[in-house]
Amino acid sequence: MITELMLAPEDKVISSFIIRPGTSTNDFQFFPEGGELINGIATRIGFKGINSLGLGIGLKGTITDNQGTSVTTFTASHLGMGSFYLNAEPSKTYKANVTFSDGSTKSYELPKALPSGIALQVSNNDPTSFGVKLIANEEYFKANKEKLFIIVATNNGIINYAAKSVLKAQATPIKIPKDRFPSGIVQITIFNELGEPLSERLVFNGQKNDLALSVKSDLAAYKPRQKVKLTLSAKNGAATADGSFSVSVTDEQKVPVNEDNEITILSSLLLTSELKGYIEQPNYYFNKTNDKKIAELDELLLTQGFRRFNYKDIMAGKLPPSKLLPEQGLRISGTLRDRTGMPVSRGTLRLTIPETKFGVEAITNPSGIFVFNNLIIPDSAEVTINAKYSAKGSNLMIMLDGQTTAPVTANIHMPDEIQNIDSAIAPYLENSKKQYSFLRTLKEVKIEGAKAKRPTHADHSAFMGLSNISGTLIEGSRFSGCNSVPMCLQGMAIGLTYFENNFYVSRDYNQGSRVPVQIFLNSTPIDYFSLVSMNPADIENVEVFPRDELGTINRLYNTNGVLIINTKAPVKGTKISIEELKRMIPEANLVKFKPKGFSKQREFYLPKYVNAAATYNFNDLRTTVYWNPKLATTATDVDPLALEYYNADGNGTYRVVVEGVDKKGNVARSVYRYTVK
Repeated sequence: MITELMLAPEDKVISSFIIRPGTSTNDFQFFPEGGELINGIATRIGFKGINSLGLGIGLKGTITDNQGTSVTTFTASHLGMGSFYLNAEPSKTYKANVTFSDGSTKSYELPKALPSGIALQVSNNDPTSFGVKLIANEEYFKANKEKLFIIVATNNGIINYAAKSVLKAQATPIKIPKDRFPSGIVQITIFNELGEPLSERLVFNGQKNDLALSVKSDLAAYKPRQKVKLTLSAKNGAATADGSFSVSVTDEQKVPVNEDNEITILSSLLLTSELKGYIEQPNYYFNKTNDKKIAELDELLLTQGFRRFNYKDIMAGKLPPSKLLPEQGLRISGTLRDRTGMPVSRGTLRLTIPETKFGVEAITNPSGIFVFNNLIIPDSAEVTINAKYSAKGSNLMIMLDGQTTAPVTANIHMPDEIQNIDSAIAPYLENSKKQYSFLRTLKEVKIEGAKAKRPTHADHSAFMGLSNISGTLIEGSRFSGCNSVPMCLQGMAIGLTYFENNFYVSRDYNQGSRVPVQIFLNSTPIDYFSLVSMNPADIENVEVFPRDELGTINRLYNTNGVLIINTKAPVKGTKISIEELKRMIPEANLVKFKPKGFSKQREFYLPKYVNAAATYNFNDLRTTVYWNPKLATTATDVDPLALEYYNADGNGTYRVVVEGVDKKGNVARSVYRYTVK
C-alpha cells in the first residue's frame, strides 16, 4: 500500500524510526611475537580487530582451550590493537571468543603451535638498550644445543648491529645498545649457522633526535594583515645543521586539523614507509609522546610489522629487480623498422621540440632500438621524432614504446575517506563561500539552432496520398539492440499481422483477406527478405499506414496498406584535393605526439600590505598564508633562518609547521602557534 501526502512548501512532517545496523563484517587477526606460536614457550601474541571500513574497533575477549577452560582474557588498548601471553600446551588447541564494541561476537581459532622452535622476544622499556631474549622450547634445545646462531639488527636496510653466540641454555638474554641506531624502526632477526632466518621482530627506536628545530616569532600576538617575522633554528647539538625543510602557516579557524590523523614527513619516514597496509592515525604516536603511546606503538609494530627482505634470496644472490629507476629526466624509446618489419641497425633519428627549439639525435642498436634519455620536456609541448635522414629514410617506420609509469594499485587510505564532507570541513567551505562571493555569476545562455529535418514519407512524391492521421510512427531508437529487423518489426508494427513472410493489415486479415502490405525502403519497393540484410543502426524511423486513402499504391502494386522504412540521411562530406589527402595520411618515418612533460614551477602567492589595512578594498580570506617547501640551512650559518610574510584577515590561532631532514638522515618536526586579533 502506498500513501501519498500533499504538503505546502512551509509544512513539515517529522517521524522517528530505528535504523537497524547491517550485518557485522568485523575482522580479527593474531600475530605471535617472532612469527610463530611454539609449544612450551610463554609467547606474546599481538592482535588487531578492524570493522568493515578498515578502521580499528574496540574489543575484549577470552582465550579458551579445546576443553572449554578459560586460559586468559584480553582487551584492546588502542585502535583495536593489543596483546596477551599464552603458554601453549602440546595436546591443546585454543580459540578467542571476541566481543566487539558494536555488540557483535565471534570466535576465532588461534594458529596451531609448533612442536619445536625458538622465539625472539624483545622488551623496549629500557631507554638505553633493547632487551632481547631468545627462548627455545625443550625439543628445539635438545636438537640444537651448542649450535651457533647469529643476531642481526638493521635500520633502513643498513646493518647497525651483529653478533653471534652459542645456544647453551633455553633462555639467552641479549642487550642491544640503542645509540647504534638512528631514530626509526629497527629490524631484529635471528639466523641459524646456515644463515636461515629463524625469528624476527620490528621495534621502534625513539631515543632523542640529534636534530632539534626551534621556531620563534617577533611578537606573541599580531593584527590582521600585519607583517610577521619568524626565525627558524635547526641544530645538531650546538652547531647549525645542514638540512632541508618545509614550512607552512595556516589559519586554524579555517583549516582545523586533527593532529593524530595527519600524515607528516616525520611519521612517513620513521613509521609508515616501513610498515605494510593502512596505518590509522600515524601521527598519534609522535604527538606528545608518553609511556602509553610508546607501548601502543610497540603493539602496532607487533601486529603490522612485516619482513622487508627475503633473506634466503639475498643469501643466494637473488636481489629484487628494480622496476622503476630514479628519474633524472624523461625517457622516450622505441624501435626503428623498415617496411617489411625488420629492425634497422645504426639508423639515425632526430628528436625536436619546436616550442623550445631543442633538438637531439640518437642511433639505433643492432636490434633497431633507440633511446632518448634525460629529456626536459615542458608540459603539453609537442615532440617530433623523424628518421628522414637515415639511409632509405622514406621507407622506415618509427614504433614508439609506451611511457613507463608507476603501477596503479589499490588505495590503502580508503578508511580515511570522509563520508560527509560538508560537515567535516564546514569552516573551510564557509570561508570559500565568502572568498568567492564577490565574483559575478554568469546568467544562463541558451544556444538554439534550427532543428534538422528528419526523413519521412513526405519527401517522396509517390507517397503524397498517404495521411499522417491514419499512420503510426516507430522511432529508430527502438531498434537499438535489435539483431534482426524483420523479427523486431513483427512485434513493433501495430495494426499489422505477420504470416508466411508477409505483413497484412490485421483488420482485413481477421476477415479473411490475404492481400499483403507493400514494403518500401525510402521510396524503393522491397520484399520481406530484403529486410534481413538491413543494419538496425541505419533506421531513422518506420511509418505504418493501414490505409491508402487514394488507393494509388494499392492499385499499382496490388497490395493493401503501406510500410515505409526511412533510413538516416548520409553525412555530407567536403571535397578535398589529392595534396590535402596526402597531408592527412601520417608519415611512417615521422611521429608527432605530446608526452607528459614537466609543469613549470609556480611561486606561492604572498601579498604585501605596505599601506594601512583600511586603504585596501578587498577581503584577504586566505587559508594558507605562507608555504615554502625548499628552505635550507648550512653549518656555516651564524644566525637563524628568517622568514617574512603578512597575515590574512582571519582572527584566531595561526599554526606554523616545520618539517625536514638533515644530511645525517635525522628527521624532525616542530609546531608553533601565534595569535591574530
